[in-house]
Amino acid sequence: MFVNIRDTLINAAENVSQRFDQNRRRQQQGYRSASSTTQTRQRQPQEQFASTQPTPPASTKAIRQLPAIRVNPEDLVDPNNRECCICLDENRLDEKVTRLPCAHIFHTCCIVDWLSNHSCTCPICRYELPTDDPQYESGRIHRMRSRKPRFAKHELKRMPISDLLKLNRRLISGVLEREDLIKILVEDNVIDVIPCPDPVEY
Repeated sequence: MFVNIRDTLINAAENVSQRFDQNRRRQQQGYRSASSTTQTRQRQPQEQFASTQPTPPASTKAIRQLPAIRVNPEDLVDPNNRECCICLDENRLDEKVTRLPCAHIFHTCCIVDWLSNHSCTCPICRYELPTDDPQYESGRIHRMRSRKPRFAKHELKRMPISDLLKLNRRLISGVLEREDLIKILVEDNVIDVIPCPDPVEY
């Protein structure tokens, strides 16, 4: 009788031990699977980053279309515009400079060299101009969908009518005043109008 009880207890203990081992193996397999998935997810951004090609230069057409302006006090309200961040020389009042769609200004020779030989991006905010690289363009267009050209009101008021018409996506007929064209641009959400306080001494 005692032998039967002992054998029963031994068998029960063995069953419990086997189940414990099985559960432990399952947990280890699940952990390895989860760990592998996590590592894969962690590697994906790194692999994507590693496979990212260098930023190509801007297209000649995009560079030629950049407007040249003369610096006025309102342009220098933004601290980023008080000097050309490429050569680090000041942007002086009434000096002719080149303006990017992101509203940052640079000495023309500096930004043309930068965009032609280095990168299609603004050196300050990384706004991307069009390139001649079809593979890069597919990603650039997707990234730039959320970034519209930026203008302060004083910039819109000094722009030629022809430039305002180019910015408009709507087919416009008839003769419109400058204020009407600016109003259409704002209402159609084609541009971002950036706040610009009064110029100050600095």
